[in-house]
Amino acid sequence: MYLTKISIRKPLMMVMVVVALLLFGIVAYTRLPIDLMPEMDLPYVTVQAIYPGAGPEEMETSVVKPIEDQMTTISGLKNMTSYCFESVAFILLEFNIDIDADLAAIDVKDKIDAILFDLPDDLQKPVIGKFDPSAEPIVDLALSGPIAPEKLRQIGEKDIKDRLVKISGVGTINIVGGREREIHVNLHREKLEAHGLSIFNVFPVIAAQSANFPAGHITGMFKEQTVRVQGEFESVDDIRNLQIPAMAGGRDPV
Repeated sequence: MYLTKISIRKPLMMVMVVVALLLFGIVAYTRLPIDLMPEMDLPYVTVQAIYPGAGPEEMETSVVKPIEDQMTTISGLKNMTSYCFESVAFILLEFNIDIDADLAAIDVKDKIDAILFDLPDDLQKPVIGKFDPSAEPIVDLALSGPIAPEKLRQIGEKDIKDRLVKISGVGTINIVGGREREIHVNLHREKLEAHGLSIFNVFPVIAAQSANFPAGHITGMFKEQTVRVQGEFESVDDIRNLQIPAMAGGRDPV
């Protein structure tokens, strides 16, 4: 009632008060810090496991299931979600809000280290990290078609990725799934023995010849260029024509 009387008797003063409040609100709003991706220490831990050549079902039974069974013994674990793909699996562990994410990541690492010998031999060591929303991909692109998985991955790596990295603002591009191309070299034991060779003479030569390595720098008047020796195999014929030093002198093709 008192405020109403003042408003009627002194309307100009009330208008000035309202205008002042609006001005204060506008100034406070303009100075309010806004972050599109604010830093948050969420109690989430991620596990990435790579098992080359394994299908989703094999990833689940041979890799994900043993890890999940081991994770259930960690205190503070609230929820666990797994995703299995070709050759790779992801496990997202959610902990109670009062759990420190750094300590939780250490616990997860210790638990996985305890069962490493029970996991497949070809499994790469699982990568443990904290979940960071700002590190999530902005765009996910899936490739599918009636062609071999190796061809799909090759298209993603050599065609699509090479074009995307040229776009301004693109940071990191990760390719998951598909199958990496492999070449299996079958050796004839009888022919090797006839030349005084064994498989231990062949493997080092193949490994040494299939490599790219730096060869120094060329410094000009206005710029410096890096020189690299391209020795990586590009076709099956490159391996087929590889010369292996024979024990009795000379060189024999693979």
